Amino acid sequence: MSQTTRPFYRYEDLPYLAMELPETVKSYRYAGDFASEIAYIEKLLNDGILHANPLTDAMRRRLMLEHAIASELIHDYNVTAEDLLARFRETYPDLQLHHIDALIASGHADYILRAGVPYFQRAAYSNLMNQCRDLLRRVQEPDYVTPTPKFGRNAIISGMKKNGSLSRWYHVRMSVKPSEIHEDQIGKTIRVHLPYPAPSLSQSEIKLLGSSHPVKIRKAEQTTAYIETEYRPDEEYWVEYSYVNTARYHDLSTADAKRQAAEHAADPMPDELLPYIVEQYPHIRFTPYMIALADEIAGKETNPLKLARRVYDWVTEHVRYSYMRSYFALENIPEFAVLHGRGDCGVQALVFITLCRILGIPAKWESGHGVHDRGHGKASMGSHDWAMFWIAPFGWLYCDPSYGGDAFRSGNKQIWNFYFGNLEQWRHVTCNDFQKQFNPAKKFPRIDPYDNQNGEIEFEDYGLTAWEIDDRQEILETSAL
Repeated sequence: MSQTTRPFYRYEDLPYLAMELPETVKSYRYAGDFASEIAYIEKLLNDGILHANPLTDAMRRRLMLEHAIASELIHDYNVTAEDLLARFRETYPDLQLHHIDALIASGHADYILRAGVPYFQRAAYSNLMNQCRDLLRRVQEPDYVTPTPKFGRNAIISGMKKNGSLSRWYHVRMSVKPSEIHEDQIGKTIRVHLPYPAPSLSQSEIKLLGSSHPVKIRKAEQTTAYIETEYRPDEEYWVEYSYVNTARYHDLSTADAKRQAAEHAADPMPDELLPYIVEQYPHIRFTPYMIALADEIAGKETNPLKLARRVYDWVTEHVRYSYMRSYFALENIPEFAVLHGRGDCGVQALVFITLCRILGIPAKWESGHGVHDRGHGKASMGSHDWAMFWIAPFGWLYCDPSYGGDAFRSGNKQIWNFYFGNLEQWRHVTCNDFQKQFNPAKKFPRIDPYDNQNGEIEFEDYGLTAWEIDDRQEILETSAL
């Protein structure tokens, strides 16, 4: 297999995504002509000249980032409407091309126009199947009625309210391997970064149980199990560990909780919270639009607890869950979500975090996986992100706008209210913060420079992309404590 041509940019250059691009570069991008955009950027970088002036260092960094984004978009947007229709007809044989227009109108079909022709993001089929089930079903069965949803979390919430907290023990295995053999790297060094549980407010008793190769675990906001060894074809790289997740219940709806928050609103803010009330470029940005929205949400309210709840309500009511393109291909994630009314769990968390910070409420990111109880001692896990916010005198509290928004749209107010201030014990935390470097850092660009849930691989000469890696996340055992 030939070496990947993924462009090289430096991790510390990510804030330059906030810079404006030259008009010609933007024209190619907006036309969906990514090949011409890449060629033009390479010419600018090679010539070192922009509009008869020397290329500044800042613009060079921005162009390298754009080169990487355009290279990713070529791979990410390659599905035509006909391709989508063919996939859908495997399940819904009566579906016609005009039905694709209805699916696009739902807002869940992410696409880019190329010469006026829509090319859909590669996850569009899965997203539409997940988000537009009723619409698709009614093509086959016009009289189909959506069933009343069932809520498996009601029992968990009742247990937390009764006991004050619930804990669960987990035994997890994380593994990755290159999806194809890299003959040019046999016998050379391979570096693997696997997600590893991070100490957090809810997570403790972390123990390494085993690994495929010698592993190093170092403290970082995004903890990884690091393997550096000789590359051999078809080898899998894995790590096993256990941890305990404890969920503690907070009832923030009471008059007493609101009174306490009001009484402590003027307390001096501890210095360790200062990083969580400021901007973090390129995504946690106090743009005029986001400032105006925050002011509109706040109105005349000054109680920090009530303000945070207003932000939570706005996000859960106005941003619908939808799969997203790679975060790396977005220049301002929260503003994208606000403008388009959609976003996945991490996007919704970033909207909440940004709006809270604008209003002076410390807020931060936490992520890893949500765990799903399959019954009979079985469980599975899937990538998930959420938020934390700080209110005196309670300290750090949890918020899950994604799960909360799902409950809101399903009409379950108990669950909707629960996810403002709380999480359940069905979590696996690998990241304590957003956009933080690994330790040791990768030599080549991260697949996801903001989060870490699946693992990453690089050789001495290049790093692998997401579509060049096979990864698995398995819960081998779990039990209540």
